[in-house]
Amino acid sequence: MFVTASFSSSVIMLRVPCLERLVCSNMALHRTINFLPVVALLLLRAAFAEAAPVSPAFQLSPVFRNLARASGYIFIGTVTSVRQDPHLLNSIPSLEVTFHVERAFRGVRNGQPLKIHEWARMWDSEQRYQAGERMLVFFYPPGRLGLTSIVGEPLGRIIADSSGRFLLSPEQNSAWFRPSRAATPMNTLEVRIPRRQISNAVLRACREAK
Repeated sequence: MFVTASFSSSVIMLRVPCLERLVCSNMALHRTINFLPVVALLLLRAAFAEAAPVSPAFQLSPVFRNLARASGYIFIGTVTSVRQDPHLLNSIPSLEVTFHVERAFRGVRNGQPLKIHEWARMWDSEQRYQAGERMLVFFYPPGRLGLTSIVGEPLGRIIADSSGRFLLSPEQNSAWFRPSRAATPMNTLEVRIPRRQISNAVLRACREAK
């Protein structure tokens, strides 16, 4: 009886450590499996960040902030009419341009019809607006005579193409945005920016210009 009991006891003492090692091993394996998706996600994010650097188009330049700071009206809108001003403000020949405001940033409201008056002599070289054109514009606050103009022309007027993207000339691109060192050549090209992204850039410039 003593030998049997001793044998049984030794068996039990041998089996318990084996069981503990098995449980610990299973727990470690379970933790490793659960951790794998986290590791994969971190590796994927690191690879994406390395392959897709931040676009230079959204690092605002001081010039862009100055445009916003000097503006009384900032909006995206469509030109609905262009005509000689029938009232001739203080006998100064001027032109009246009417916009339908689609996206207001400063000084106007969404959906508002806005009439602006410009000195007619500024139009001698070229037709500045055409009915049906859609654009993002920065206007000075009207002066004592009720006249206004584009801030930093041509920097303060961005025309939209038929797809709704806004076309920045090389001059506008280099003035509005400060590229990263790796992407400096992009500022020598025309770029087309979706409305949402250019709206975010304008909102940021307005905030930072205060």
